[in-house]
Parts: sequence; structure tokens; C-alpha cells
Amino acid sequence: MNKFNSIQKNAKEYYEDINPSLLNFCNSHFFLRPIVYKDLKTLFTWRNEPLVSKHLSSPPPESMDEQVQWYERYLRDSGSLHFMTMKRGPGDIPVGYCQLFKIDKDEKSAEFGIVIGNIEYMNSGLGYKLTVAFFKTAFTWLGFQVIYGCVHPKNKVSIKFHNDFMGSRFIEGPHKYRKDNELLFEVNKLIFESFEKKLLSRSKKWQDILNIEQTTPETINKDDK
Repeated sequence: MNKFNSIQKNAKEYYEDINPSLLNFCNSHFFLRPIVYKDLKTLFTWRNEPLVSKHLSSPPPESMDEQVQWYERYLRDSGSLHFMTMKRGPGDIPVGYCQLFKIDKDEKSAEFGIVIGNIEYMNSGLGYKLTVAFFKTAFTWLGFQVIYGCVHPKNKVSIKFHNDFMGSRFIEGPHKYRKDNELLFEVNKLIFESFEKKLLSRSKKWQDILNIEQTTPETINKDDK
């Protein structure tokens, strides 16, 4: 079944059936929505921006045709979820995208990735907030139990975030989610729930960020280019 065939009322039920790619997840600051055709030019521009592409694990597309081919493959792939990250405000501003891929439905695990593509929002702290909100979405709404991610050894900001802020567990040795020459971290649902309690006790800001709601977009049209 194509992921654009129907909308389910409950994200967990949809994840168990196919995956919840027709659902939006939002708080008062920003929201996650499925990637659609009209986003491809933005993604192409972001991925070819040197400040962005130097952090990517795969080469940027060389043409729009290649970007469209990626999207067509994604539509047929039940093992991944990709969302645009939008800052709420007049017109809603696209700031990047996040993804869960290599989804293992038996283990309820996946690999995580996030990219801030809009260079105006780089180094603004928004990436931290989006990461926390996306983990909350994955564990609470999508039914995942474990999230993995790979970090380049020179990415000190990300390593500090996972070590000092999130409390992630770094994994040694061979692993199916490991990439060559990169560090592998793991966050399970219990780790995140403990981390969430600490954040909620700190400030109202985190209460707002972690107050994730599930909504359904009015329309998702594959031909909306």
C-alpha cells in the first residue's frame, strides 16, 4: 500500500500498519510535516549548500532529476520516514528536515538524522530543540523503543549534546546501524523519559517544546508540485 493512500486517526496504529507519514506533529514553536513534491527544490538547494553538505553522510544530488528520483524511491520505501521541519509564524518557515530510516518494525528501532538546511537558523539552538521534539514524537506517537544515530568524530557539538545533554549511550563494536569512521549512539525510551523529566522541571520553554500534538494535514497531494 502506498503511504499516501489514507490517513489514520492514531499514529501508532498507522505505524504498525504501514507508517505515519501522513501525520503532522506540532508544538507552539514549530511542526513536522511530511515531505511533498513542492519541497524538492528547497531540499536540492539545501543539500548543495556547502555549509550544509559538509555535514551530510551522502553526496548531494547533482540535478533536480536526481532529487526527484530520491523522492520516488522514498515513496516506495516502507522503511523510512522523512519530515520537513517548519518554524511556526507568518507563512511558516522551512528550516530543515529530519528522518527515521532503516526502520526495524520487530525491534521498533530506527536510525535518526536531522539537518538544518536554512542557513539563517544554523547555530541558533533550534537544532537541539528540534532533535528533542523529534525524539519525543518518535517515542510517544510513533511507538519506537530505540533510536540510533551516527556522529562524525569531529562533530564536537553533536557529541557534547549526546554525552552531556541527552545522556545518550555510545556503542562500541560492530552494529547494524554503525557507519564507517563514525561514532554510534543509542537512546532508548527509558533514557529519553528520564531526560524529559529533567527538561520539564527546568523551564516553561521545554514544557512548550515537549507538548507535541498530532494533527492531520488538510490535503497531501502527490501531484502538488
